[in-house]
Amino acid sequence: MEEKALVGVIMGSQSDWPETMKHTAITLQQLGVSFEVNIVSAHRTPERLFEYAKTAKERGLKVIIAGAGGAAHLPGMIASLTTLPVLGVPVQSKSLSGMDSLLSIVQMPGGIPVGTLAIGRAGAINAAILATSILATSGNYPNIEEQLNQFRRNQTDSVALIPHHEEPFPSLEIKSSFLFGREETNIDTKDKKQNETERDEIAKENRKRKQDMKPIPSGRNVGIIGGGQLAKMSAMAAASLGYKVWIFAPENDPPASHSCFKHFKGDYMDKEALEKFASQTDVITYEFENIPKETLEYLNRFTPVRPSPHVNATCQDRLMEKTFVKSLGIPTAPFEPIRSKEELKEALIRISYPAVLKSNNFGYDGKGQFTLRSESDIDKAWEKMQSVHSQSAILEGFISFEKEVSVIVGRDLNGNVECFPLVENEHENHILKKTTVPAHVSEQTKENAKTIATKLANEFQLVGILAVEMFVTKDGSLLVNEMAPRPHNSGHWSIEASNISQFDQHVRSVVGLDVGKIQVIAPHGCHMINLLGNEVNQWVELISSGYSVHLYGKDEIKPGRKLGHATKFDS
Repeated sequence: MEEKALVGVIMGSQSDWPETMKHTAITLQQLGVSFEVNIVSAHRTPERLFEYAKTAKERGLKVIIAGAGGAAHLPGMIASLTTLPVLGVPVQSKSLSGMDSLLSIVQMPGGIPVGTLAIGRAGAINAAILATSILATSGNYPNIEEQLNQFRRNQTDSVALIPHHEEPFPSLEIKSSFLFGREETNIDTKDKKQNETERDEIAKENRKRKQDMKPIPSGRNVGIIGGGQLAKMSAMAAASLGYKVWIFAPENDPPASHSCFKHFKGDYMDKEALEKFASQTDVITYEFENIPKETLEYLNRFTPVRPSPHVNATCQDRLMEKTFVKSLGIPTAPFEPIRSKEELKEALIRISYPAVLKSNNFGYDGKGQFTLRSESDIDKAWEKMQSVHSQSAILEGFISFEKEVSVIVGRDLNGNVECFPLVENEHENHILKKTTVPAHVSEQTKENAKTIATKLANEFQLVGILAVEMFVTKDGSLLVNEMAPRPHNSGHWSIEASNISQFDQHVRSVVGLDVGKIQVIAPHGCHMINLLGNEVNQWVELISSGYSVHLYGKDEIKPGRKLGHATKFDS
């Protein structure tokens, strides 16, 4: 079952969400703290307010964050009705720029405490951090304490050692290199002799030294978690820039082991193996989403992980993903969280048939999805959810769409953003079969897709690439379906048909280089087809007919399994 919310986020009206309280939700999400969001007005819904406060403790809440503007009675009213800690966020008002809200919340009578934060976005963010601190210092949530510590470390690491300047300062460069040189510390030889505090200091300093390498010099080591075809093609792109790629994968002979410098075989939850792997690499990225959240967070203690672990945590959880997208004002299909068959039945009354039930985690290529068209489908749908071992699900309204499209966006450490063109995707049995470049949609739709992708990348503070899959409706509107913070199947065409492939762009970003400007070099467009199952046996004929063929080197042919792809310029 999905874990209970520890933090309650409430506000007086919908208008408090976009500019202020959504930043509380985003920050809690980044910190890995479970939360709920509700509108509870002190004046317009007093009964709802009393019920919320009355049931807060028994529902498992430990802290309440209340945002309010104007008269701003909500935080004080809630504090008067519960012994839980209440943090008040003043929402900026038009008339007095939030000063009325601030003074109203801060001037509580003795005995009714409300921890009052700054006005607006900063206060909303700090309320989330302070709530996390309250949970962390209770001693009951060691994972949250580690998340908070990592959040603080990331804040520290984001501060450059020297100011950026177009012309180098030799003396500063020498000093930086001297202080943080690669030979300064060796974790492997010292960790058995040092106590835990010393080890943490060494890890922090070593990570800082790696974080400050912008860009990482050619010849150094890049780590990739996962050993499939995406890691294989990423390793080939990295090798073209002189980087040595180490892959971490549990399999004996994964595809990426055929093109990497070193294959480090280990379990994704083996901390000792992960630490040894991190000690050999200067930056780490990953090739698939379904990596345990704890794995990337642990690696990030020793070596920068790009994109950040919190980006992957969001994208591997459909509910978090949809909530994040919706919080930015970007349209999605209607959705509701589902934790039991009873909740599914209730949600279907609101969303109605047809609807799609999706596992919250571990779903890809159609796995963990079931379309419900009538009440008779409920039992079968719930059985399918349980088969993919996801403890919760999400119900989405069925979208009648014209096309499925996707756009890949790259963002570097300096915040530069570059999008690949919008492409059109065709699926067979929920598995991508063909990608056409460019998508056959209006120019306005193409621009809208790039705007959405850019907004998502910037909000994530992405370093790497992000694939954004969308539906195009009959009127040309776009609905975000899902995201993947790594190279994507719909971007394979770029190896031949773009001046910079998606793999090149990803490697550039994670090693600290600027993203490159994309130019499609296929004058009339192109298309890419996946070779699924036995179709891989047609590779010779495809080459003869003008396709550029890529075979992944997988050891077994299975129906629907992606074993290669082929790209051809259109005439």
